[in-house]
Amino acid sequence: MNADTTLRVLVSEIDKALDVLARIEEAICKFLAQTPNDPRQSTESALVITGYLSNYYTCLETAMLRISRHFENNLPASGWHRALLEKMTLEIPGIRPSVFDDSTAQDLAEILRFRYFSRYYFGLDYDWDRIRLVIAKFESTREPIRIAMRRFSDQLRSQFQPHGDTPSPSRKS
Repeated sequence: MNADTTLRVLVSEIDKALDVLARIEEAICKFLAQTPNDPRQSTESALVITGYLSNYYTCLETAMLRISRHFENNLPASGWHRALLEKMTLEIPGIRPSVFDDSTAQDLAEILRFRYFSRYYFGLDYDWDRIRLVIAKFESTREPIRIAMRRFSDQLRSQFQPHGDTPSPSRKS
């Protein structure tokens, strides 16, 4: 594949990730609306919320990993999840713009830590203060994440080489 083709593939992967993120966001919001303030703070609710938030971050991280592989392909073996997130705040002159600002990345780091915890915690007594904190981070960052990912995708799209009669791929809003 030539460079233009691989760039087009990356943009398509980012756009697909945005679609998946939107579906996960919708599921999270629907669940939270059905269980407002969950007075019982049930284990079942904790499991559902942690599952959704883990899937949300994993989908986003997969898009970040594809971006990193396309442009830098250099992550440490140890601590690569955090390093990847930090790389997304870097503008690499002449290579690529930053994906997220520092504030968004800090909020995402909280969701990353929560995902790590939820993957390796096998008990059923969840810390509801922590869950509420992560839900708040999700709610405050989901729109900035969507805007940043679309902006990044659009910036990449502007670098496509013309292909005669071949139309540029359209993206869903």
